Amino acid sequence: NIDSDNDIRQAISLKKDTGIDLILTGVAEGWKVAPELAAAKIPVIIDPQENLPGNVGKTGATYSNAALLSKAGVLFAISSGNRNHNAYMVNQMAGIAVAHGLDWKQALAAITLNPAVIFGLERSFGSIEKGKVANVAVWDGDPLETTSNTSHVIVKGVSHPLVSRRTLFRDR
Repeated sequence: NIDSDNDIRQAISLKKDTGIDLILTGVAEGWKVAPELAAAKIPVIIDPQENLPGNVGKTGATYSNAALLSKAGVLFAISSGNRNHNAYMVNQMAGIAVAHGLDWKQALAAITLNPAVIFGLERSFGSIEKGKVANVAVWDGDPLETTSNTSHVIVKGVSHPLVSRRTLFRDR
């Protein structure tokens, strides 16, 4: 993770000096250098829940990071931070970003199309379009709201039952 504005500026310089394509993760202080990130066309992957100064590089962390990055035109995706085992919470992280100023459509894009664009997979994934892989989750409410539940999951055009350890415990 690269979190501090100084480290982010060094990464921007690295791209300018070498031409290497970069994707930055963390970027807790990205809002401080958002116009520079946008100008350098460096996409970032952020955790909107990052708000505490866990180390010196995060003293400027703010819940508004996603909204400020979006306003500056930075391409970003939302993750559940370094907690890969909590990847199912990515929609909740997007909801947190909305609660702190990010436009709802931008938040949805940050967990759907933007990751596909960042990793060069947008021709097959990230949005519902003819010719793309039919991976769709249907919710019974706002997908960025924690009280909503997934009602259908379709992977490669095939509907799958919603059975998980969580539902088995619930039904027990």
